[in-house]
Amino acid sequence: MTTETLLVVADTPLSEGADRVLKHHLSIAGIRDYKVDYVSQLPIKDFGMLYNSYNLPTDQLLQLYRDLHSRISSLNPRSITPLGSDALRAVTNRHDLTIDAAQSYVFSIANGQTKVVPAYHPAKIFTQPDNAYWLTHALKKAQSTEKGYNVQIKVA
Repeated sequence: MTTETLLVVADTPLSEGADRVLKHHLSIAGIRDYKVDYVSQLPIKDFGMLYNSYNLPTDQLLQLYRDLHSRISSLNPRSITPLGSDALRAVTNRHDLTIDAAQSYVFSIANGQTKVVPAYHPAKIFTQPDNAYWLTHALKKAQSTEKGYNVQIKVA
């Protein structure tokens, strides 16, 4: 059974500033029922080391993806908003996706039961303030009950 919860996924724990930005935009989007999860508890500087020299995930990173998918299965959220490219790759298990290319799409996983709406990482708003609109827009789209999937992805 799918819950009404929005699951927000980031690559690593958010900085205090990014956390404030995320909470602000969740409030603007009218979202009160949400949970935040992370692909890894590693500091961001160490997270980048989980890719090999060909920019593909190492076995350690793939295990973190599997652990995340196990948590997603137990939560069974109605929608997921991955923040940034690394979180998007972990949620969709697609290593070719970037947030810039994917942020206008809506994906689905879990046989179409879970909507995945990518968003810019809140920390990116500090350097590119125009992305604030897109973060709020993605959160509203994730909260919407409309299906409107552009791409269905099978996650093993």
